[in-house]
Amino acid sequence: MNPKYPICPVCSKRVDWMQLKSGATFFCSGCGEELRLSQAYYSIVFVVSLLFSALIVYLLGARGVLFLIATLVSFYLLAGYGSFLWGVILLPPKLHVVGPTSILDRRENHHSLP
Repeated sequence: MNPKYPICPVCSKRVDWMQLKSGATFFCSGCGEELRLSQAYYSIVFVVSLLFSALIVYLLGARGVLFLIATLVSFYLLAGYGSFLWGVILLPPKLHVVGPTSILDRRENHHSLP
């Protein structure tokens, strides 16, 4: 298995998985831009984890209230711990720049401040 890495949208440098934090911003070690994970990535992980959890629990024979409880527990495990492996194996998350992306944009924003 060849691991896939997220790529900085500004400098195209690979971003180490250890830098990624759910819901938090971080800085690219190559260009210093402030980055965050794509909201679409969270949505995809949520939906896929929920559907996969429900399918596994159903195939194991759980029904009724047990189905609901087992689905929620397995969803929590898959969404929390499985998203890292899911991203490495199938699709690395897209990263987005937080704030201005170029030196010119920064200068314009800096001069527009009082």
